[in-house]
Amino acid sequence: MRSSKLHCLIPTCTIVINMQFSILALLLFCLLSHVDLQANDADMQSDIPKVRGVLGCSLPALLHIGARYRLDDIEIGFNVGSFPAPEQLLTLSADCVFHVFDARNETGNKSWFGSIGFTSMHEDGEFEINDYVYTHLRFGHEFALSKSIGLQLDGGLMLELNHAEVQKKPSTWFDFDFDFPVLPSIGLTTVFYL
Repeated sequence: MRSSKLHCLIPTCTIVINMQFSILALLLFCLLSHVDLQANDADMQSDIPKVRGVLGCSLPALLHIGARYRLDDIEIGFNVGSFPAPEQLLTLSADCVFHVFDARNETGNKSWFGSIGFTSMHEDGEFEINDYVYTHLRFGHEFALSKSIGLQLDGGLMLELNHAEVQKKPSTWFDFDFDFPVLPSIGLTTVFYL
């Protein structure tokens, strides 16, 4: 019995280590990009709050809530998510958003943006436990609803970096075990200044 508990912990530890490495790589990427992408209109951006709340629905982050910290035209964020389903689902995400191209909208950000991020998903079902790590690359547009609230719509691709599965008990159903390492990634997110 003890070895089965240890066996269940090993994939979770692997996911945590992969997620920590992914977050560190993402932060390093954002900081290096920040050196080269300094905003020309720093006076205008000094009035914009540094922290934004995030509430949204996306793949792979599911229904999520989080926060982003702004560095000029770059935002670094962390989210936690879930989804109402028979199995228990939990996601932890880190992303970096680059606002580009357009003139600034009413919220003070450039309307178009690109996003790169990592998501760790834990799914605890009746028959098995699955742990996934995804990365995503998306491009989208932010619609200003007011000076403090925006609606972001984006799409792109997500790539499965890791998948660990632990069988809890034999399934009585046919096993639909599809393996698609590249999938579409979409998001609809409300962002607001805290």
